[in-house]
Amino acid sequence: RFLVTVLVVSAVVILVVGGGVFYMIRMNPGRNIRTGEELMAAGDYEAAAKELGRAVSKESGNEAYLAKYEEALLKVTPETSQRAFELYSQWISVLSTYSQLKPMDEAPARRLLEEIYGNARLTNMKRMWDTLQTAARQVLERNQEMTLAEFYAVVAKDQQRNFITTSESDVQAIQAELERQVNEHPDDPRRLHALLFSQLQL
Repeated sequence: RFLVTVLVVSAVVILVVGGGVFYMIRMNPGRNIRTGEELMAAGDYEAAAKELGRAVSKESGNEAYLAKYEEALLKVTPETSQRAFELYSQWISVLSTYSQLKPMDEAPARRLLEEIYGNARLTNMKRMWDTLQTAARQVLERNQEMTLAEFYAVVAKDQQRNFITTSESDVQAIQAELERQVNEHPDDPRRLHALLFSQLQL
């Protein structure tokens, strides 16, 4: 009976240790990075992006992993418009993560917001203006001193008037905020353009 007990305990220990080792291997982002780099070298960017994306999901705070993942995403050639949108969304998520990692550094946040703003102006799609407003608000939550985020938040809200009913008081508030932005940043043509465009929509 003692021997049986020893064997059972040993088996349990082996299972626990083995399971722990397997879990550590599975959760090790280095394995995904190595596989991703091999796939990148072979020109299989789609598969590389998936592997590198797994590494980022395991260690999202690693900027080196983010950079490799971003490089792979930008090299993928989408075969459908749906896949193109998925890739773009994943890229925006990477840019957002950069901004989150350095909340007081305006450069990553500016890159994120200007990319979304450019796409929103190009496509004039509601979901892109919604994305801009969400991103701008999140940046402001992390850094309330970033006036550019304030600007993009109000521009997004202004453009949403093309898709949803907006009260007169909200329109007046938008106009007042745009005018304030122009007065405080008179050398920025984006702010003046946004105000003039908004007034044309009245």
